[in-house]
Amino acid sequence: MSRAARIPRVPVPCVVAAVLAAVLVSRPPAAPPRQTETFTGCFDTAALLIGYGRGFTADAARVRARAEELHHLLDIYNDYEGVTNAKTVNDNAGAAPVAVPRELYEVIETGVAWHGRTAGKFNIALGPVPRLWKECAARGEGRPGPDELAAALALCDIRDVILDPERQTVFLAKPGMSLDLGAVAKGYASRLAVEEAEGAMLLNLGGNVAVNGPPADGRAAWNIGVAHPDRPNDPSQSLISVAASGGAVVTSGDYQRYHYDDGQRLGHIIDPDTARPGALYRSVTVAGPDAAICDILSTALFLLPREEGMKLAGEAGYRAIWVLPDLSIADTETERTMDHQ
Repeated sequence: MSRAARIPRVPVPCVVAAVLAAVLVSRPPAAPPRQTETFTGCFDTAALLIGYGRGFTADAARVRARAEELHHLLDIYNDYEGVTNAKTVNDNAGAAPVAVPRELYEVIETGVAWHGRTAGKFNIALGPVPRLWKECAARGEGRPGPDELAAALALCDIRDVILDPERQTVFLAKPGMSLDLGAVAKGYASRLAVEEAEGAMLLNLGGNVAVNGPPADGRAAWNIGVAHPDRPNDPSQSLISVAASGGAVVTSGDYQRYHYDDGQRLGHIIDPDTARPGALYRSVTVAGPDAAICDILSTALFLLPREEGMKLAGEAGYRAIWVLPDLSIADTETERTMDHQ
């Protein structure tokens, strides 16, 4: 007669301990702590960095240093020792070509190329016109006269920006011409700067938000809000959010930089065709893979009729969101207009 094999008994406490150990081992690691840093001094705006973990401090230092370097290169107002920058090009208008660093040449070359793609609404040669508006506002005059605007516009022909790719030079053909890189500089700089971070990072450079990948807290994407134009500093009042796991989300609007003339609020985004501030929308937000192109498109779409803007955004492969004067929202992703409640 055979005897059944005996199964050794394992004490209950040992079984419980083994199960708990398995649970602890399989539990996903805790997300690294979220950290932030703000800084000023770049592109006349405040910047915000958001990242995670112990490497954040070193990453933030690299991102900030790169942003400052690019600010010096793309600055049209100030000289920096040992730096050939956009101001150097403007100072030599009508006199001589200027050999410029690779990054500055790339920005100007991109700007010239996108002039035609935007029906002229994006024009880096427009410098004399916004300068005239700023001078009038500083004098309390509100707006320039038609003769002044006509004279300024005569110096804004993009064909007079002469590029030599072999020598990497830029020449403004007429005295009095000047570049204005404000509608591309922050986007370009945010793209290059955020790439300096080794860990997950978000850089908000004055409304130009660039990310180098998804956040390190387990989410698939960053959620970036489109500000309410009348309450832009209150994130809880955002009209819509955009998910971004890479690339950029850039907003151009009438609510950050403006002045009043006879009770009318005049924004800072100038239409090259009229030499006057655009007023079709409260803001335009563009999302896509390249922060510089998002910056360019957000400006051009702010000035184009919405149907033309929809077509341009679609051809470029970028998402665009318009906030209309009544605060309703038009979105290329839904191709419809939504009322904001």
